[in-house]
Amino acid sequence: MTIFNSTRLILRRATASSPFKPIHQNARLFNSHSSQHIHAKGQISDTSRSRHSVWVGTLAISLGALYFSQDSKKLHLEAQEIPSIPSTQESTGDFRLDPATGQPLPVSISVPQDVFSNGSEELRLIGLGVRTVTFLSVRVYVAGLYVDAKAIEALKSSPDWRGFEASWMSNKDKDHSGEALVSALLDQGITCAIRSVPVRPTDYNHLKGGLSRAIQGRAKSARKANLLSPEADQALSNSIQELIDAFPKATLAKGRTLDMVISPASSGKQGFLDLTLIEEGKIFGRVKAPSYAEKQFTVPRQMLLAYLADKDEISKPFKQSVAEGIEKITKGVE
Repeated sequence: MTIFNSTRLILRRATASSPFKPIHQNARLFNSHSSQHIHAKGQISDTSRSRHSVWVGTLAISLGALYFSQDSKKLHLEAQEIPSIPSTQESTGDFRLDPATGQPLPVSISVPQDVFSNGSEELRLIGLGVRTVTFLSVRVYVAGLYVDAKAIEALKSSPDWRGFEASWMSNKDKDHSGEALVSALLDQGITCAIRSVPVRPTDYNHLKGGLSRAIQGRAKSARKANLLSPEADQALSNSIQELIDAFPKATLAKGRTLDMVISPASSGKQGFLDLTLIEEGKIFGRVKAPSYAEKQFTVPRQMLLAYLADKDEISKPFKQSVAEGIEKITKGVE
């Protein structure tokens, strides 16, 4: 029922029950020759009518005010249920928020102890960014780069990273190669991880398809530049197939974590890397570095470099955030 109709009903009921009678009823009580008396009585009736109008009007206003008061309380309570939208990359507590999606990532993670051949079990967040399917502009997942906490401390005093600027990893910088710096860092035997958290339900087929295509694209460029020997090319192809086979035929639900941990090879060969796949803390696959491969062209290394490539990177926001994070570390800001 609308406010208008409710008020009309209230007025009707109020009029019916009012103690003040219409003027014509009062007029019947007096003789027609008593005009003066009738005139006086008419004044009284007018006064009664005025009081009646004031009484009904006051009642309507009071009820209307009560209705709007209750309605405003209802609207206020409903407004409180609307969630706030994150507007900054940093959040309070032990998390950082992706600015594009609001997806939080912890500032540090732990991975299974058997993954480490050296270093610590704690990996610290360097940077994060959203992966978007370009031609559809669909946000798929948020990725974060985590690095061995001990390696981060060593990075501060490394001559290779002295004076580092985030712009060094920009596609427009022709004098520096952030990709080469990251590759050299991997040669030192650090452990790192890329954590992916879907912002929508994601099929593992899509994830492994995107990763394998990125690595194959880099291999194709290396072939054209005569940087990839036939033996290394074959070893890389075999490892890519191992990566594809390692992923289950399943869906990675929104908000679940996929950690792709890159660590020094269990074989102990300098510069060679293993890849361990972990969903929600449980290992479900590994890609070991083949003994006959060239260290520059293994799946773990090429996968990380695909995210931080000098051009055609998997995620520009991810690379930019990582570059800014490294700059803060080398300058002692973080």
